[in-house]
Amino acid sequence: MTAKLDPFAAAPELMKNWVRTSIAIASSLDPKLIGLVEIRASQINGCANCLNMHTGTEECAKAGLALALRLGISLAEYAGIHRISQNTVHTQLGRIREKSGCHRLLELIGKLKQIALGYSYRDLSQ
Repeated sequence: MTAKLDPFAAAPELMKNWVRTSIAIASSLDPKLIGLVEIRASQINGCANCLNMHTGTEECAKAGLALALRLGISLAEYAGIHRISQNTVHTQLGRIREKSGCHRLLELIGKLKQIALGYSYRDLSQ
């Protein structure tokens, strides 16, 4: 497998700003429109990982939460962005913790920061 650029490692501040801008924009738009735009942008970019993440499987939802945690986005903020309950977020978090073997949130975040995002989210969903 050929390594890909990990933009979160290459430009962490830029990517944090990008995510925060996306959050601000998303809060003012209809969630269905946002979902359609995300899916279409993934298709245009030819990014299978992004397309999988934006089509809503449980594994992809866990990957999205893991990415948010890696970027320092709070659980409450993540729930607000995706317009889901905090209970749903905590259920997803529990499943990520089970799969990763991490019992504490800080331990999980540390582990997530060690993962190169240029490859696959499968490490978190298996």
